[in-house]
Amino acid sequence: MGHLIEQFTSNPVYMVIGSILAVILVVALIRRFIKLILTMAVVLIAFVGYLHFTGREVPTTAEELNEAVSMQVEKAKDSAAGVVDEALQAAKEEIADQLTGENSL
Repeated sequence: MGHLIEQFTSNPVYMVIGSILAVILVVALIRRFIKLILTMAVVLIAFVGYLHFTGREVPTTAEELNEAVSMQVEKAKDSAAGVVDEALQAAKEEIADQLTGENSL
């Protein structure tokens, strides 16, 4: 391993290639970080717009925003759980109907 590092540092061509790769890596990481920040900003703006147009109070502090988002997430979880339960019950009923239909044959 030491031989590889020594060869890399002693050859200017390898140093240039390594430097270019390092710059490309840093730029790629920064671009992803910027995309993440922009995505979060769009989501936040959409959420505040939703609250404004539905007539609900728009949070003014980070704590209020966190609480409001948490409440909306809990509502979505409850709603999704209800839909899943209904679909599961419907699937159970359909399977039971199919099984009783096969037994009558």
